[in-house]
Amino acid sequence: MINYEILVIFDSTLNDETIENKLSILKGWIEKFNGKVQKVEDKGIEKLTYEINKTAQGHFVLVEFILEPSKIEDLRREIKLEETIWRYMIKKNDEVKV
Repeated sequence: MINYEILVIFDSTLNDETIENKLSILKGWIEKFNGKVQKVEDKGIEKLTYEINKTAQGHFVLVEFILEPSKIEDLRREIKLEETIWRYMIKKNDEVKV
């Protein structure tokens, strides 16, 4: 299992309850692929570098999780079907240990 993090951008007009619901769906996908969510950090609404769907702001959420590398593509497939997720980026979380 490898540490990953995903930064997700949701529509800024979604209310907090809807964001929580969508995050629980995302966590469910990770657990469905035998992963484990370690940390969820709501970054709040921030200005976008460029407009998405004619909107200049997005709701950013960072999720740290562990998952088998072979399951990342399955997770990407699930995320692409979710219309409220405007953009996302998954990367390995390679923390340097001293």
